[in-house]
Amino acid sequence: MSSRPVTDVSQALNGASPGLQITQNSGEPNAESFSYNIRGVGTLNTSSPLVLVDGMEQSISMVNPSDIANVSILKDAASCAIYGNRGANGVILITTKNGTDGKISVTYDGTVSYNEPFKIVHTISDYVQYMQLMNESANNLGNSDIFSQSSIDAWKAANADPNGIAASGYPNYIAYPNTDWWDEIYTKQWMQKHSVSINGKEKRTGYSMSFSFIDNPGLVKNTGYSRYMGRVNLYSDITDWLRIGTRTWGNVTDRDVSDSGKDFFQFD
Repeated sequence: MSSRPVTDVSQALNGASPGLQITQNSGEPNAESFSYNIRGVGTLNTSSPLVLVDGMEQSISMVNPSDIANVSILKDAASCAIYGNRGANGVILITTKNGTDGKISVTYDGTVSYNEPFKIVHTISDYVQYMQLMNESANNLGNSDIFSQSSIDAWKAANADPNGIAASGYPNYIAYPNTDWWDEIYTKQWMQKHSVSINGKEKRTGYSMSFSFIDNPGLVKNTGYSRYMGRVNLYSDITDWLRIGTRTWGNVTDRDVSDSGKDFFQFD
């Protein structure tokens, strides 16, 4: 799974397991709204399966793909026999890496990509050019000008002096705006993901520690996020029948302020 350049475990699982259907409902970073179905919908209410990470209920998106050792998908009798009605819609079992015999192992996993919109159809945002083209189109059809030459000249003069004051009392760049909204909304950014893990076992004590950083600025301005994630799996065999340990994880996410779901953008 670590060989695939993904930022979310859901992206890595999509298409990797028979019967598991994963739908991404949004393209906004950190708000992809993944939904999961295991071999169809089994109830009229929620159809989301139970997700257990190292035996504890947890969001899949909060797991570093590089930390995963094994993923198991249970459904129907196999899931209900163990988890009862909580497993009626299936169970996704995720096991993270643990310390194994051998020398200490230090692993680095990094991804850097340049993201840009796949296709943007730029429209005319300059009013002078728009009025001239509309007049040309009307003349080609044998009609008179749609916009007067005085209006076109007024826009040209305002564009030449954007900080001047218009007759309305506003600056020319406000009274005579020329805004390319595609450029104002979309952006081209570098996305990066870095992960460092340490694994090993000495005598009776095994350990697996990881730290990762994700910076995904998004394609829409001010919709990205940065996330730091850490995980520590530590155990020690006190006797042949007694093992003590801890599985500790945490994350800190810093999101940008804009909420594209409410048609609101903050521009620099």
